[in-house]
Amino acid sequence: VVQKYFGYSPCALHETIIDDGASYIQDSFPESYDIIVLDAFDNTDCPPDVFSSEVFFRSVKNALTRNGIITINVLSGCNNGFISTFQSVFGEYHLISMGLNQILIGKKGTWPTYNEIKEASMYWSERLKKVGLDASQLALYYKDCPSSR
Repeated sequence: VVQKYFGYSPCALHETIIDDGASYIQDSFPESYDIIVLDAFDNTDCPPDVFSSEVFFRSVKNALTRNGIITINVLSGCNNGFISTFQSVFGEYHLISMGLNQILIGKKGTWPTYNEIKEASMYWSERLKKVGLDASQLALYYKDCPSSR
């Protein structure tokens, strides 16, 4: 599906796992992943209950490395207590609106400061240009991003 509809190409830099996502994460070794990306919906425009429970979010947090992050695609119409459950496990979060979609970002560990993001974006500037991203704009976006702070 991801190859057919989203243009995904396998790459040696990451591993794609096709499995029951909730069970896979719950069975993962602690601190196994730097990033976990969730994009799953049911007929309510929200992630299914299995992906929005406190048990699942605790499993995700356990599976993340010390400074790992989780990103979740959430449709703007989703209003089932999902974000408050997420916050109860991850604490501070960022929610980036992108039209009908919102990207919910949580982190294990402390969030970097704006200055740390700005410094890192300068470090990555040339690499990001190769994929059409302006590092200085990313740092500014982080500064203005709504969060739970």
